[in-house]
Amino acid sequence: MFQHDWYHEINGALLGIPTSYYGDTEFAATNEISDGERAILEDFEDDLPAEMRNDAPVDFTFGDLNLRQRQRLAINLLNEAGYTLENGRLVNATTSDEVVLEFVSSNPMAVQYLLAYDQRLERIGISLKLTRMDPAASQRMILDYAFDLTTAPWRPQSTPGIFENLFWHSSQVNGRGFGLAGLDNPAVDAAIALINSSRDWGQTISATRALDRILRASYVAIPMWHRSDAFIAHDARLSFPDDFDANFLPAESWWWSSTKKE
Repeated sequence: MFQHDWYHEINGALLGIPTSYYGDTEFAATNEISDGERAILEDFEDDLPAEMRNDAPVDFTFGDLNLRQRQRLAINLLNEAGYTLENGRLVNATTSDEVVLEFVSSNPMAVQYLLAYDQRLERIGISLKLTRMDPAASQRMILDYAFDLTTAPWRPQSTPGIFENLFWHSSQVNGRGFGLAGLDNPAVDAAIALINSSRDWGQTISATRALDRILRASYVAIPMWHRSDAFIAHDARLSFPDDFDANFLPAESWWWSSTKKE
């Protein structure tokens, strides 16, 4: 129900629509699965979503569906899970409890961006409770898993491993780390272990692409947008060196240009 194209338009196309957990990098899964990826995934084939049996990775933004089609799909999936619509509200078919999702954050911009999402959820009978509090209190609630929805920046690094373990490994769930999605998936753990133990770059790429495929097919997060660039305000007399590495920005990466006027 999240309308990526709407956010893309209101931000002047500055926020891209995500297609992968790894953006447009070499770690993003492609439409052709490699032998290395297949070797990682085949041991867990029975436990992985049926959608992963295709070479093309899952489109987790449902970009080919309009809003009405997404709404119909969402209601069908919720019905299969034991929920039903009664008087315009989504309720548990067994307990008759209404579905209310609590979003917890200390970021006022995050709350603002979710106002449109709230309207979309209302179309399928779900209430979204937007809870904004101070950073310390919200962080405590998040670490205690006292929330239904929250936001977190996902910034994959040029050398994968650390962030993958923090966000997606089963050792980080249940208050033991930053695994906010509560993901406990042996295939994910195996892919991350291979990322951290790979002996060559090709194996690293295969393991990361396999992880990308699993995450996209598991629908463990709602990817809101993607940015492949960043804007930096600086003095006009400063310049980047010719061999500047965009993945890092230490102080020594700035050069004073004597050819520029004050």
